[in-house]
Amino acid sequence: MCSSQVCGRLLAPVWASPRVMNTRSQIRLLLWKNWTLRKRQKLTDLFHVQIRFLVEILWPVFLFIGLVWLRRANPLYRQHECHFPSKAMPSTGILPWIQGIFCNANNPCFRYQTRGESPGIVSNYHNSV
Repeated sequence: MCSSQVCGRLLAPVWASPRVMNTRSQIRLLLWKNWTLRKRQKLTDLFHVQIRFLVEILWPVFLFIGLVWLRRANPLYRQHECHFPSKAMPSTGILPWIQGIFCNANNPCFRYQTRGESPGIVSNYHNSV
């Protein structure tokens, strides 16, 4: 009977050393693990096993290509810093909380600081009712 560390090292491939685990090694180890798990399963239908293996490989590649396409289709643009009006929390009371929800329903983005961003001011819409 051997310890789990020794047995684990005997079963793992040589390129999966714990000292050097760059991205390529991690991907190779993951593919080796998946392949080993597939070999240990009962092969009822070889065609389905091959399709499943291809889907496991191609689905992440497809998602990555989709993200790259989405990033290139929508170029970056500069946007100023957003300052939002302050909203009261429910602990301040029902009326200030409801006012904060309805008075700022569209959630505007201002270029400069709003009055409610000052520390110590709970609501800036008392005179709006």
